[in-house]
Amino acid sequence: MEFQKFKKIIDIIRETDKSMNTLGNMGIVMIDSVLCKAYWELESLAFTEAYGEDGWDWIAWYLYDSPHMIEKETDNEVHAWRVDGSPIDLSNDEKLWEYLEAEFGQESGQVSGQSV
Repeated sequence: MEFQKFKKIIDIIRETDKSMNTLGNMGIVMIDSVLCKAYWELESLAFTEAYGEDGWDWIAWYLYDSPHMIEKETDNEVHAWRVDGSPIDLSNDEKLWEYLEAEFGQESGQVSGQSV
């Protein structure tokens, strides 16, 4: 996936999440709505097509669970490591994209989580 497309989807996700949080703060809970479920499904489909289930897991972690995103850390501290213990730099969207392309992109020999 080209970086511009990747970044556009990430930005749409962030804006949508911001809007859902705003609605939640007003007492309008969207989490169980058909609209929200469709949004989650489209989000998942877009990224699993490009990077497989494992790649989507990394994206979801980055967006929703990583200390970098939750706490808005700016210290560039590493919070992810490979199996061999080496750090994975996921300090920004471009670094995440580079990692995904190298590890899970079609050029890496991975398609939808399967080796080719």
